[in-house]
Amino acid sequence: MENDVITFSGSYRYDGYSLFDILKEKIVAKKNKAEFKSIIDLLVVVEDQKGEKVVLSWGEIYYPTALHRILIADRVAAIIPSETHEQWPLPERTKLVCGNDLIGARNIENPVKITVFSAPMSFPSRKGLKPLYAPGFQVVRADGQAVAIDLANVQAEKRVFPSVFYGRGKGFHGINFFSGILLKDALKTFLTLDRETLQRGYLVAASIDGYRIAMSCSELFNRNDQAEFLLIDRGKGQDGGRYAIFPAADFFSDRALKAVNLIHFLKY
Repeated sequence: MENDVITFSGSYRYDGYSLFDILKEKIVAKKNKAEFKSIIDLLVVVEDQKGEKVVLSWGEIYYPTALHRILIADRVAAIIPSETHEQWPLPERTKLVCGNDLIGARNIENPVKITVFSAPMSFPSRKGLKPLYAPGFQVVRADGQAVAIDLANVQAEKRVFPSVFYGRGKGFHGINFFSGILLKDALKTFLTLDRETLQRGYLVAASIDGYRIAMSCSELFNRNDQAEFLLIDRGKGQDGGRYAIFPAADFFSDRALKAVNLIHFLKY
């Protein structure tokens, strides 16, 4: 992606060091630990020699069903089409490769610095709230403007995703079917999907009880694996409703958010 125009430079196989393995031995001292102990609101920034930065969520590194898809690649081979025999130019520098991205806006060269930070949002904790319910939610744009979302005006196809649901300290929850619209379809009018947004944009979604999750804009809006986030309407008066987020790409359920109350768009 150059000057917000999608270009194609070649097809490659990359080998290198998984960001999962690079970070897994690090002890994270969360800035907001006193308010929210979970690591699910952590984000990771990778910076190159020129100062260009890209944001990834902790969840997309450590929670997906297919791990080790985000690499610091130091070896590359071109994939040559058998019929056309086109020769692609080989990249010459170490590169961050985000294997699930459709557009390679985050594939920056010569990464030299990695920063881990807690989402800079504070939400009142109301743990144990019964019933756990919010009638609707607001979207807060990067400029701070808050808009109450009206899903009745969202034109989106309903999807049904079967899933093995696992986590929250309770192990296997069974095989469940989640039905809703794509979260990106509900939110796409609130931002411009340019290179800067795909590189540095992220979202923090919060429940009415203070639980929160982080997502990078690229993992939400720029996927090539069809493992999308769903926005589920659980109905009026339903405990854990009205709206919930289901992360189809994740093996663990930690980013499954009930009673969605706020969604913030931010940039690093």
